[in-house]
Amino acid sequence: MIDLKWRHDWCWRDCSLVLAVVAMGLMTSPGMTFGQSTNGERVIAVRAEAGIAAKPRTWSTPDSSNVVDTLGEAVALAKQIRATGGAATVIELQPGIHRLTQPLRLSARDSGTAQRPLIIRSSAAGRAVIRGSQPILARSPTATELARFPVTSRPHLKAYDLPPTAAAAPRIDIPRRHDIQPGPLAFEVFDGNGALHPARWPNVGWATGASRTETGVTFTVDPARMARWTNDPDLWVSGFFRWNWAFETRPATALNGSVGEMALDGVPQYGFAKAFRIAVHHVAAELDVPGEWVRLHDQRRLIVWPRDETALEISVAEHLIVIDGARHVRMEGLTFERVRGEAITVRDSHDIEIVECAIRWIGGRAISIVGGLRNGVSRSLIEDAGEGGVRIAGGDRKLLQPAGHFVSDTIIRRFSRLGKTYRPAVALEGVGNRAEGNAISDGPHMAIFFSGNEHVIAMNEIANVVAATSDAGAIYTGRDWTAQGTVIRHNFIHDVRGQDGFEVKGIYLDDFASGITVDANLFVRVDQPVFIGGGRDNVISNNVFIASEPAIHIDGRGRTWAADAIANATSELNTALAAVPTASLLWIERFPRLYTLLTDDPADPKRTTARGNRVIGGEVYRLLPEVNAGQQRLQPAATTRPGPTVATPAQGDALMHARTATEIEPQIGAAFALRPGLDMPYSRMDRAAILANSRSTPR
Repeated sequence: MIDLKWRHDWCWRDCSLVLAVVAMGLMTSPGMTFGQSTNGERVIAVRAEAGIAAKPRTWSTPDSSNVVDTLGEAVALAKQIRATGGAATVIELQPGIHRLTQPLRLSARDSGTAQRPLIIRSSAAGRAVIRGSQPILARSPTATELARFPVTSRPHLKAYDLPPTAAAAPRIDIPRRHDIQPGPLAFEVFDGNGALHPARWPNVGWATGASRTETGVTFTVDPARMARWTNDPDLWVSGFFRWNWAFETRPATALNGSVGEMALDGVPQYGFAKAFRIAVHHVAAELDVPGEWVRLHDQRRLIVWPRDETALEISVAEHLIVIDGARHVRMEGLTFERVRGEAITVRDSHDIEIVECAIRWIGGRAISIVGGLRNGVSRSLIEDAGEGGVRIAGGDRKLLQPAGHFVSDTIIRRFSRLGKTYRPAVALEGVGNRAEGNAISDGPHMAIFFSGNEHVIAMNEIANVVAATSDAGAIYTGRDWTAQGTVIRHNFIHDVRGQDGFEVKGIYLDDFASGITVDANLFVRVDQPVFIGGGRDNVISNNVFIASEPAIHIDGRGRTWAADAIANATSELNTALAAVPTASLLWIERFPRLYTLLTDDPADPKRTTARGNRVIGGEVYRLLPEVNAGQQRLQPAATTRPGPTVATPAQGDALMHARTATEIEPQIGAAFALRPGLDMPYSRMDRAAILANSRSTPR
């Protein structure tokens, strides 16, 4: 794992960033100065501490700027301006907080044009924060309210009256299944440093649950501990009930403290293991550290142990921005935060751009883009999202038409705060989308997930991910022969290593993933950097592996434990194959081997091509016994080990412990007594440092 100093360097300014993003003035983007009119722009200013409601208003003085009270009013006014023709419309939010209790919705009627887009941005005077929360006021709790809480905690506790939306929520949390995106949270509680959480046992890490059977709804924990949990009607349990790649959150329905037995509201998706990791949430007896809270039985009041003296807020808005069927909308230099669900949702829209924005402390996913063309986010910051970073899905798979969606030059970190698995920093689905130039770090599970065809995953730096899970990869795909044509190139993946007893991978081509190109990537201290799980026709070329082994793993699971996935006509694998027109001329031209796959011994992993790879300090190939090496195209890799075989032992040591791609470049030529990989852009692969120093990325 990354040592503490390196983790601090990589996750720069964890504390100061939160305040700096709010306080900073906007940096300029090419060709545009925020807050200033350019030729022909009509600017509408929105006062801070605004709301969503739109008031009737007429654009009475077309040649001057107007100041309005709400963001909704500004959108309505912009629509009037565009109806008269004329120039681009700019909505400028004045510095400070702009509160929403319901989403701002933009439809086709709010569209701009390529020449005259609708622009929503912060003014030049300072950054605007769009926030989906409202303040709550503290008071002293009564003796009756304190009675359920630990005696040692009581002097620190404060009471808060909840807003109606939070009081009306029947439960304080939502169920989560490992691979299903949940709906919006009931609410979250925030102070100046981010989200507080329901009182939890244990306070950090995981406890151990046990079960005597795989099925059923009951399991046991420490009876002595459970004896303290009385009269708690809204308990929740989260954990990895069977597999360490499948996280769930479920409500508890019953307790039997005498034997330490709990019951869930249903059978976990994969049942129970004999022993598994869990945490129990929203327990009054466990409210014992700052930052925890419990909602009282009447649901109208909250008891909190505050972390500091800053005011608390409750998230109330379901989403912040919903764009449905619009075109040519650009959001610049804004901060979005403290919302129950997704911050920004884009559906069936074209040319929607999110630029130089910060999105943080989101209950759901930060951004969801589904359908449409050429939508994306760039030069932005996403952190502390509850259920993942950015999902982009679009393009026509049957016609192999690309959508052109993108996530580029963006910092994404701490991206699975609530849902721990299958909540990636970036998800690419469909055809022809891209994740380029991003810095992704600090997540319990995968950094990038992709499915579909012909995506580009390039120039990303990825570190300290899959940090709490097993059988997982930093970049992941699987269970679909047809999801071919994606190129993974020029990524710097480092410090991806599992906990004791956990198995992780760098690029994980799982369960028959085929037809993927992994070219000219740099792996440093990565367990199993390229892992091919039964697939075929993958190309692994020109990569550099340092202290990362085995560099390339190939197994033939179709011949062993996963044979049923091929034999069963209704399996996920065969269903995916039947869903696309592999017999069409277009698919035969692009992916010719799919047409004959089922007659080409599909259980066999075949035609893995490996060439031009360089390995320093590790095993090159690991082929399991069921793999026929003669059916592969594996060239010997240039290999060496640090020490006397390198130009000097010091150079070998420097490579094994390198923290940046830039410092590797001058050493690697000496390691092989030649100058390999001159086309690998080492100096541009340190995305964390580059983006941290960029004038256009929020800091």
